[in-house]
Amino acid sequence: RAATGQENLAVSRVLNQLAKVLVENGKLPEAEQACREGLELRRRLLDQEHASVIESFHHLVGLLQQQGKFAELETLFRERLQAMRSQLPAEEPEITHTLVRFTEVLIAAKKFAQAEAFAREALGLREKQMPGDWRVFISRSVLGACLLGQEKYAEAEPWLISGYEGLKQHDATLPDYGRPYLRDALWRLAEFYSVLNRTNQAAEWNQKLAAFDKAAADAKPVGDAPP
Repeated sequence: RAATGQENLAVSRVLNQLAKVLVENGKLPEAEQACREGLELRRRLLDQEHASVIESFHHLVGLLQQQGKFAELETLFRERLQAMRSQLPAEEPEITHTLVRFTEVLIAAKKFAQAEAFAREALGLREKQMPGDWRVFISRSVLGACLLGQEKYAEAEPWLISGYEGLKQHDATLPDYGRPYLRDALWRLAEFYSVLNRTNQAAEWNQKLAAFDKAAADAKPVGDAPP
């Protein structure tokens, strides 16, 4: 700051690095403050849809999620969506991604009815933008979770099954970051049948979930084995 002045992107980059170091040391409130400062600086100096602004936004989202600050997350996402929709075409992929993240936040906060509206919008966009892609099936499973949370069981079941089966069909080609979504889809089905006291089906899905977890654990490198 002494060398460059406050209004400089170099400051925002250091703030971003500082936030990461603070997270590694378990200092989440301090990391959040550094991240917020870096985000606001980038917003002042760059276009709102610049990759660096988006990066800082998602870092802040992650920090707020880790701290369970759902009210702040909801406000942050609503402001972000409003700004994006005023500047970008309705089918811009970054809007879809933001809708998906917002849906996840609302589900975590147990605001299932609100989440359903955003989940349906995100699913519609994904089906149009990337038909048949594995991410479409994530959105189907997430919509099922929204309906399950509202006890709309008859509506939830086909979405949950479709989401899982679609992801399973892509199992061999899923990227590493996509595999937790397959596990989530499995877990939701186990939860669904447990809630309905359909014990045989619940046991079947819990077995599949246990097998998935065992396979994932067996696939992890041991000792000095290469990753």
